[in-house]
Amino acid sequence: MKLLIIGGSGFIGKHLIKYLFKKYPGYEIVNMDKLSYQHDMDSMEEIVGDHKYKFVEGDIRDSKIIQPLVNDAEVIINLATSLRFDSDGSFLTTDIVGTFNLLEAIRKDKIRKLIHVSDYVVYGDSVIEKDAAKLFTETDSLNPMTPGAASKSGSDRLAYSYYLTYETPVTILRCANNFGPYQYPTKLIPFFIIQALEGKKLPIHGEGKHMRDWIYVEDQVEAIDYVLHGKNTNGQVYNIGASCEKSVLEVTELILTIMDRSKDLIDFVKEPVGHTQRRSIDVSKIRTELGWQAKWNFNEAMEQTIDWYIKNHRWWEKLLGENK
Repeated sequence: MKLLIIGGSGFIGKHLIKYLFKKYPGYEIVNMDKLSYQHDMDSMEEIVGDHKYKFVEGDIRDSKIIQPLVNDAEVIINLATSLRFDSDGSFLTTDIVGTFNLLEAIRKDKIRKLIHVSDYVVYGDSVIEKDAAKLFTETDSLNPMTPGAASKSGSDRLAYSYYLTYETPVTILRCANNFGPYQYPTKLIPFFIIQALEGKKLPIHGEGKHMRDWIYVEDQVEAIDYVLHGKNTNGQVYNIGASCEKSVLEVTELILTIMDRSKDLIDFVKEPVGHTQRRSIDVSKIRTELGWQAKWNFNEAMEQTIDWYIKNHRWWEKLLGENK
C-alpha cells in the first residue's frame, strides 16, 4: 500500500509511521511536512530505518505540491493541524485551505481515500447531567469554544461535506487528549515532567478540576490502523479514546508520585477565560464496528512516558533551545 501522511514528522506522525512500518514492512510511505516548530527530523531516521520512505518538505496550503503527491498515493492521512492560536491566521488556513486542497485533489477520481484526523475539542464542553458528564457521540452537534477548536471544526465539516456532495472517500477521527514519547516539550504532560525534573513549579489553572479523556499515543495510532484497514468506513466519524477520564490535578499528582517529587511543586494559577471544564467522548462506535479498543493502562503508559523523557533529555533540551 502507498500512503501519503501529511504532517508525519509531528508527534502522532512519528508513532504512526513507526507502527505501520513495523506491522507492514512492505508499505511505501511519503511524509509531507512543513516542519513547524513542533516537528523535528532528527528522530525520523531511527524510526524509518531502511523502509520505503520518502520525505517531502511542503505546506498543505500549497495545492501545486499536494496534487502530484495525492496522485501517487492510495490513502492519505491528514495529521496537519494546529490548535495553537496564531494572530496571522496560519492555524485557520492550515485547517481550512489545507483540507480543501486535499479534498479537491482526491475528489477528481474518488479512488483515493482520506483519513482526516480531527480532535474532540470540536464538541466543546460536556454537559453535566445528574452529576455525570454527557459522553459525546459522533452524531452530537459541534460547539467549539476557542478559535483553534472552531477552525478544527470547520475542517472536520468541510471534509464531511465532500463525502455528502461528491462521495469523496473520507473518514473523520475525533481524538481525545494524547500523550507519550516525542510529544513536544511544551505540551501539558511533557512540560510537567520536565518541570518536575528541574525542581520547578507546575502551574495548574484554577483548582485543576478540568476533566479530560486521555489516550496513550500507541493506542491512538493502532486505532488509525483499524480505520485504515476497516470496511465500510467511508463517510463515517469515529471518536478515538481510552475511556480514561482524569482531571488535570489527578494527572499532575500521578506524575509527581511516579517521579518521587513533592506535591508542593504544584502552583495553582488563575484560570483563563473560556477554559473547557470537561470533555468526554463515547468510543463504543469504533469498538462495535471495527473491533478496536485501547489496551494501555494509564498509569503504566505514564511511567513509560516519564522514563522516556528522563532518558532522552537531549532531544527536548535541543527543541527548547531552538525555540527560545
